[in-house]
Amino acid sequence: MLRFTPFSHTLTATGLVLGLAATSTLTVTVTPAAAVPATVSTTAESLAAQDLVVGADGDGAVFGIARDQWGVLVPPTVVWPVQGGSVSDGFGHREAPTEGASTDHQGVDFAARHGEPVRTAATGVVSSVVSEDRGGCGVNIAIDHVVRGQNVTTVYCHLAAGSVRVAPGQSVVVGDTIAAVGNTGTSTGAHLHFEVRPNGGAAIDPLSWLGALAA
Repeated sequence: MLRFTPFSHTLTATGLVLGLAATSTLTVTVTPAAAVPATVSTTAESLAAQDLVVGADGDGAVFGIARDQWGVLVPPTVVWPVQGGSVSDGFGHREAPTEGASTDHQGVDFAARHGEPVRTAATGVVSSVVSEDRGGCGVNIAIDHVVRGQNVTTVYCHLAAGSVRVAPGQSVVVGDTIAAVGNTGTSTGAHLHFEVRPNGGAAIDPLSWLGALAA
């Protein structure tokens, strides 16, 4: 017969040897094995954030890749210049909305609240900044990019006075806030006039360009 008690086990054996009854008692003490951790915990400190600057799509454009404790974050090639802004005026021929406005609209207008952040649509270099309201496009910024091997200039108009955050020659990364929506220049209300000019030349419909490339 075997009888066990936790951690201090008593072993009792009873048997018959050559017709003689013999009983012996053996006490065995069992020491539990050292506990083994069921999980391995990794802290955020042991996985410090890392940054890497690389070329995009082999076209020479430079952007950043960020790595946090969970994975690698790769920015998109193109983003919409205003988040959540609805289109208030399209590209091409139109009736002039106010005196002095063009009937051949060279961009697209995004209706947005005054002060709403304006983002650079792609990684590039700021080519010009008009920080004073001189009518027309008002306070505006132009940025040169290389997007999938093509040189493209984007233009951001009617920006809020005093909101410009960049200077000519400055490098910007896709999605960077460069200014705020305003109502400067020839404008009927707060909005962003956005232009896309391949190779710095004639404007094309920004909605087609954004629709094909933007995240």
